[in-house]
Amino acid sequence: MSKEVSERLRRLVADRAYHFCESCLIHQDDTFMSCQLDHIISRKHGGLSQSDNLAWACACCNNNKGSDLCTLFGQPPHLERLFHPRTDRWADCFQLQGVRIEPLNAADAES
Repeated sequence: MSKEVSERLRRLVADRAYHFCESCLIHQDDTFMSCQLDHIISRKHGGLSQSDNLAWACACCNNNKGSDLCTLFGQPPHLERLFHPRTDRWADCFQLQGVRIEPLNAADAES
């Protein structure tokens, strides 16, 4: 992670998330590579290295998201913004199906 993020800020983000990945909810102790800071809106898209734009993420979630802001989702495919842990509720966006985390579309979340 960039040296521009202080250790104090890194601790604040980890503590705020109780050391759980804010995307998949796995605790950092249960991951192979622990967790790391994730810029919710990447720096290349103008995201800042400040508390409200930083999330605690496992390496798998952070690497899979990359610098993306949205993805194609649903049938027919449409562009949908990715989960934002500061503004979205996890249960409104995902559901647990056995060991899989399944995304919900907007219509599913409202019913």
